[in-house]
Amino acid sequence: MAGMEFEYDEEGSTFYYFLLSFWALIIIPATYYGWPRRLTEDEKERTRRECHCTPCDAKRQRVQAKTSWVKTRRRLVQFLLIFGWVIFFLLAYKVSMIQVDYTEYDPFQILQIDRGASDREIKKAYRKLSLQYHPDKETGDSKMFMKVAKAYAALTDEESRKNWEEHGNPDGPGVTRFGIGLPRWLVEKENSMWVLMVYIVLFMVIMPVVVGVWWYRSIKFSKDQVLLNTSRLYLYFFSKNPQMILKKVIMVLGASFEFDKSNNPEINERPSDNEEVPQLMKQLPNLDEKNKERPLCFGYSVKARALLHAHFARLQLPPNSLEEDRKYILKKCPALINEMINIISQLVASAMARQRPLEMPRLETVESCIKLSQMVIQALDAKASPLQQLPHIRPDMLRHFVTGKSNAKLMVEKYHDFVHFQKGVMQNPRMDWSSKDLNNAFKRFKEHAEFMFKGPLASKTVEIQCNYLMLWVGEKGRQIYSTWDLSNEQ
Repeated sequence: MAGMEFEYDEEGSTFYYFLLSFWALIIIPATYYGWPRRLTEDEKERTRRECHCTPCDAKRQRVQAKTSWVKTRRRLVQFLLIFGWVIFFLLAYKVSMIQVDYTEYDPFQILQIDRGASDREIKKAYRKLSLQYHPDKETGDSKMFMKVAKAYAALTDEESRKNWEEHGNPDGPGVTRFGIGLPRWLVEKENSMWVLMVYIVLFMVIMPVVVGVWWYRSIKFSKDQVLLNTSRLYLYFFSKNPQMILKKVIMVLGASFEFDKSNNPEINERPSDNEEVPQLMKQLPNLDEKNKERPLCFGYSVKARALLHAHFARLQLPPNSLEEDRKYILKKCPALINEMINIISQLVASAMARQRPLEMPRLETVESCIKLSQMVIQALDAKASPLQQLPHIRPDMLRHFVTGKSNAKLMVEKYHDFVHFQKGVMQNPRMDWSSKDLNNAFKRFKEHAEFMFKGPLASKTVEIQCNYLMLWVGEKGRQIYSTWDLSNEQ
């Protein structure tokens, strides 16, 4: 009776087929998505058109310093992919060299005779081969001798011939065998202890540790990757003080546990902080560092609050210490402010559901959070002039701008004439000698040139500024200038 039987592949051919297929499923998508690509023309054009002012160049240098390993990673990825393809071709070559043993049983082929051979020819071939492969002979082969005898029986015995014609086997219907794509050494008795040890280490040590570490870290954060302790802190303060002014919101933001080393190992605490932070605090009025409310009075909270106010005041900080801390705090601020707004929304929904509208946070609190987000992005205090958002505008230049309401439109028009950006680079002033109204054209040119001399070219010498001016007035302007009879002082 026919059946099914599973057996391990003694020759290892099935395992190589499985390994080749599995490796192809890995190496082909990995090459398609992971092979480093060169910059396209659009990306090159976008890079060329980037702004090259001093702050932007400094920012790019910082980014490049942090990503200096990118080239090394690209080369490593290329090497690993090439190595993976080498393994793939080696496996393919190995599979191509494997001899296929699963052939159809053919007694005529075993006896080396034609299918139309007579009984006499069959007996003659059997005698010849049986003598050749008899185990007692020097050329003997017991396995081949059994095959020859079985083939002779399949062609001479009626029952064996019938089984061969119906089932392809002289012995009748046999079992259906399936080769398992695993090497036989994996289940050999002498290797059982090593295999068991590998399973124990993998499934009873490594996997529980990995899952435990992942779970321990994930339960500390919300879905927005904000510490749950920080969310509880916001919930406490906004519940306690539904109408919170901007100054208090900044204090609560600085008290976030993301800035505490005991809750966040990424925080750096330096010995120099004991000197640099107090010096910074002296430059910041209304810091309220004497507040005794916990955790607003903790050291990490005062430091974070001082760095936020320094950012709003655009103060220069020590580059290798407080400046690095400021960048880290600013990187965390968008998610933290968003969490504040989410907590306020939850409190409002909860108060409305309990029909206690007096307990929900006021609109002023929401406005303070939104205003704080704007301050973080613009690096400006709430009371600072919005004109400082414009490039090259410093606080000492604000007195040159018209602030009256009636002149607001004129002020915007003048600045629009002053600064033009073309392909990311500030456009120089040009005197339009073809204008029908030369007086107005010269006035606009003069204002634009004065702005350039007080802004980007303020640090240049008078000689260099004059050279720029000669370029801006054009050929006709230089010809007019050459006709003037002026002293050096004039």
